[in-house]
Amino acid sequence: MLLTMPVSAPTIPLLVHGTFALALSLTIVVEGLIVLAYAAARGLRIPHWLAYAVLISTVTQPALRYLMGLLPADIAYFPALTAAESLVWVVEAGLLHLLASDGLGLGQALMFSLVLNVASCGAWLLLPV
Repeated sequence: MLLTMPVSAPTIPLLVHGTFALALSLTIVVEGLIVLAYAAARGLRIPHWLAYAVLISTVTQPALRYLMGLLPADIAYFPALTAAESLVWVVEAGLLHLLASDGLGLGQALMFSLVLNVASCGAWLLLPV
């Protein structure tokens, strides 16, 4: 006799059970392009800013995957994703503010992190998984 848990909420496998390397790579590419444009437009040190983006994503991506993996099968996926991404957004903004010695204020870090997270999460949601 096979026992299974009923799944009543849709899940996106890439965010829950998918390949970590793929999810991290997608995040780094999407956010890296935005960071590249931001740093170039403001005359900032591009290699440093790209390194910040990679470091921060490497820290927060496992945390996001862990949080999403803890969800019970019957929880509404998109509200849970929104809550988890909101936490990641604030943590990433704080890390950006701490790492960026180029005078990025906390408010600017929050806005920039929001742009990065909306873009990378939006890219994930557009994937045909």
